[in-house]
Amino acid sequence: MSSSTIDEIISIQKKRSDRQIELKSKHLSMAKEKIVNYANFGKKQCIYVVPQFLVGYSPYDVNGMTKSVYKALKKEGFLVSILTSECLYISWDVSKLYK
Repeated sequence: MSSSTIDEIISIQKKRSDRQIELKSKHLSMAKEKIVNYANFGKKQCIYVVPQFLVGYSPYDVNGMTKSVYKALKKEGFLVSILTSECLYISWDVSKLYK
């Protein structure tokens, strides 16, 4: 194999990885936006449904994306449960967080 072929392959892998990171960030920001909107209306919980696709983004594994958003929100201190392969229950109710 020539080094230019290897460079092309590495470049493709890097772009794919960058797109995946961008996609995870987009889903996380969408979930946080929903949390903020619900909190502004006095709610203390919501259900976030990971969409099957996002226009302008390459296809992705919904189950994997749900797990990624779950882990990120859990790490930030939210009470999160996976309801289905595409549904997350999210709570920021203080009485539930510190039980």
